[in-house]
Amino acid sequence: TAGNESRGEVEFDLDRTAPPIPAPVDLVTGSDLGHDQFDNQTAQTEPMVRLFAQRGSLVNFFVDGTLAGQVYSTGVAQYTLPALTGGGYQVTATSEDSAGNVAETTDALSLSIDDVAPDEPTLELFALHQSSVRPNHTTDDQVSLIGMAEPGSRITMTGQTETPIVGSDGRFFFVTDLVVGENWFVVSVEDVAGNLTEREFVFTRGALLPPEFQFDVKRRSDASPPTIKGSLRSENPITTALISRDPEF
Repeated sequence: TAGNESRGEVEFDLDRTAPPIPAPVDLVTGSDLGHDQFDNQTAQTEPMVRLFAQRGSLVNFFVDGTLAGQVYSTGVAQYTLPALTGGGYQVTATSEDSAGNVAETTDALSLSIDDVAPDEPTLELFALHQSSVRPNHTTDDQVSLIGMAEPGSRITMTGQTETPIVGSDGRFFFVTDLVVGENWFVVSVEDVAGNLTEREFVFTRGALLPPEFQFDVKRRSDASPPTIKGSLRSENPITTALISRDPEF
């Protein structure tokens, strides 16, 4: 009412410049499982992504257009996505500086999640190594093995330094030495997303083949028993030999 006036000055920075558009979102190497750590395929259902952005800016991450979470950047913003099911996703981000300017949405990261383990592999001796005893028995000291697994998967096997990639026909091969007796191998199948399946196999190397029978049956008449003549060969002493007329013996 007395008519006194007071004046002062206020200084402020006006920033209307949006932050630069960051590079696309990237899948952190530790979350990019499988053969290739840069193919954006993973078995992790909660993978970590990152965005290089202006220090102090607020980074928002989106999965298929829906906000998944936000974090402040220290020069790089890293965020663990919420649990996702298997499938493909588009991951984008925006960054907002301290003045509230928002950069344009980044290009999308095409993320593929596969959390299904591959089928169990098969493994067997090449036919030329199989003895007459059973398919996984041999007398050879070095053998070739053939297996089947998911195409594109990587194979590791006990005692082998090679890690072949399964071809489009699903086959893989190993050459290995065998000792006399049982030889156990663990075969691991890793698909492109990093899912693992293991299976054990055993191959037996016999020092000698089992005894071999060769005989003829001669029947004189229905009233008298048949005469059986032949030979029994073995590289080890024979302790017991049984002969029967029963075909199911």
